[in-house]
Amino acid sequence: MNKPQSNEIEISIFGPGYGECILIHCSENDWIIIDSCFDEKTKKVSPLEYLKNIGVSYDSVKLLIVTHWHDDHIRGLSQIIESCPNAEIAISEAFCKDEFLDLASIHNGQKELGVSEFSKLWLHFIENKKYPKRAIGTRSLLQKTDDKIKYKVESLSPSDAAIMLSNNEVAKLIPRRSESNELPPLKRRFRSLTPNFASVVLLITINEVQILLGSDMENSPDENIGWLAILNSGIDCKAQIFKVSHHGSITGENPLIWKNLLHQKPISITTPFILGNVKLPSPADIDRIKFNSKEAYLTAVPFSKKAKTDHFIDKMLKDDVRRREIVNPHCGHVKLLRKNIGDSNWEVQLSEGAIKL
Repeated sequence: MNKPQSNEIEISIFGPGYGECILIHCSENDWIIIDSCFDEKTKKVSPLEYLKNIGVSYDSVKLLIVTHWHDDHIRGLSQIIESCPNAEIAISEAFCKDEFLDLASIHNGQKELGVSEFSKLWLHFIENKKYPKRAIGTRSLLQKTDDKIKYKVESLSPSDAAIMLSNNEVAKLIPRRSESNELPPLKRRFRSLTPNFASVVLLITINEVQILLGSDMENSPDENIGWLAILNSGIDCKAQIFKVSHHGSITGENPLIWKNLLHQKPISITTPFILGNVKLPSPADIDRIKFNSKEAYLTAVPFSKKAKTDHFIDKMLKDDVRRREIVNPHCGHVKLLRKNIGDSNWEVQLSEGAIKL
């Protein structure tokens, strides 16, 4: 693996089957990290491991964006914060509200809770007297202009209505004290806030190249939230690259995304989601993405193989284990590379496990 040249754009999307992270080289050794995940094989944080392997200093990371607080997008987040002290941090405006901060403080120190990573995040802000950039639609989070490069990172969501709805949902999760002023037992893991209207959709413009990153944004008939709020915002976007939202699920689909926000037949990349019986994208999702795209890629195959059976082991486990599977052992990685000026062709590199659809 080689690091990109100073005049090259690189988009690296990692997705092992449970997790998603995006790493972008804008130019001149300026890097952006969006979300975080683990390499299931090495158990290391994917973007940090990748930067180390190609010889890039963590000081080169200029911005870390946390799109939302679901576990599959923030595993290893605190390690990135500790390793990249020069990076500014941007998070959804919904997670800067009192309701969410109360929830994070109550569960501070609890393991295996998505919100515990946010507890560490806010502790970092307090200890270092640093405050996050607040992502909301439409807001500039980072930009640079000089003789060699012009780039801009914009958040397109969440909308005002989505922030209010998220606050109401979070408030319901805050445990209420009893008459003796004691908190009830803490849950090991919160239910997901669904739909993902508070997540941060990003538009990254590097010279004439536009990249639309859909996070886990979902569609809604309400024009004040979800993709309709973004489509109605008047944003000037015809992106050539699209990270398909919500792991390609139909819940993140709106035909107007392809018509109004994307270049005709863009290059699309999707990360799978594999958890229990849920496996995304589905075959129908894949057909839809392929139909709308010039080229489409998936960071890992969205299904797991059946485990090999052994009569003796099966007999021992039959009372306790309903089904055994081998999960995808590779942290899938799709990399797109091109010159930032004068070359419209993208070089695509696929790691073991990643596929072209």
